[in-house]
This record gives sequence, C-alpha cells and structure tokens, in this order.
Amino acid sequence: MKRGRRPWLLFIPGVLSLAALSYLVYYYPPDYQFLISNFQIPVLPVWFVLLFIAVYGIFSFFLNSKRRGFMLSLFAVIYLLLRLNGLTHLLFLLLLIVLFGLIELFYIKRK
Repeated sequence: MKRGRRPWLLFIPGVLSLAALSYLVYYYPPDYQFLISNFQIPVLPVWFVLLFIAVYGIFSFFLNSKRRGFMLSLFAVIYLLLRLNGLTHLLFLLLLIVLFGLIELFYIKRK
C-alpha cells in the first residue's frame, strides 16, 4: 500500500456531517418532513446522505483510501436501507458482505 498524505479535505466534512447527523437524530423525529417552499422533504433521505458523507469522510481518512471509504460507507447505507425495509435475515447481511468483498477483490486483482 502506498504511503501518501491523509485526505484531510474529506475528514473535515465527515466530522461536520457527523455533527449534523447527531443534531438531526437528537432534535427531529423520524417521520418529520422539512418544508422548503412548496416541497416536503422527509428527514430519512437527509439522514442517509449525512450518514454516507460522515462514514465516507472518516473511513477515507483512517484507511487512507478513498475507494475503501466509499465501499464501507455504501455498505453501511445499503445495510441500513435493507433493515429499514424489514429485510433483517442473516442471509441478506452475508450476501452484502460477499458482494462487497468480491468488488474489493476485483479492484485488488485489477492493480
């Protein structure tokens, strides 16, 4: 693995989105809808986007790899979306782990 500079420009938005995510969880119920002009935006998509940015920024910094940070954040968001939709069987988690493991092996083999 090459030793390079840590992506500080991803870590700072990751921490800020983690703070915004904490604020969102603490002050708004899950069925709340933001009213912007004539549009009502549910809080759950905003929560998932903030979670993705937070996990991506923090794991990209600690793993020193943007690709692995992206994969881990995508894994976390997809797993939580499956849980939200009631797909809680252990098989779904195992399939997701195998899928992301194979994608990671594909990128390792490609180098």
